[in-house]
Amino acid sequence: MTAGFQRVTIVGVGLIGGSLGLAMRRRGLAGRIVGVGHRQTSLDAARRRGAVDEATLDVARGVAGADLVVLATPVSLIVPLAEAARDALRAGAVLIDVGSTKARIAAALHPLAEAAGAWFVGTHPLAGS
Repeated sequence: MTAGFQRVTIVGVGLIGGSLGLAMRRRGLAGRIVGVGHRQTSLDAARRRGAVDEATLDVARGVAGADLVVLATPVSLIVPLAEAARDALRAGAVLIDVGSTKARIAAALHPLAEAAGAWFVGTHPLAGS
């Protein structure tokens, strides 16, 4: 199966982000998956599980060249991390978040993505038992 996205970046590789990485790999939806986090131990665990192929603590470096960027962090971090990655977003990229709330996130990320020539799609997670 051909990958749907050549390069996917998942910012936040915990329960939801890690699960997305594993699911994308299982379904052949990503050629390469990059994990971004704020703790090296979490990134190392995601690599060991096979949720990501490579990992970085630098959000801009991780986002550079990605076709799909998934923001899978706590809601309070989504906008600041997207702003930190803004200049690294490539034109045509798809930016999604998996936050449980949308008004503030959508108000900030729609214009941010548009300015980069990217697309923003707000989503909502379904996780847990």
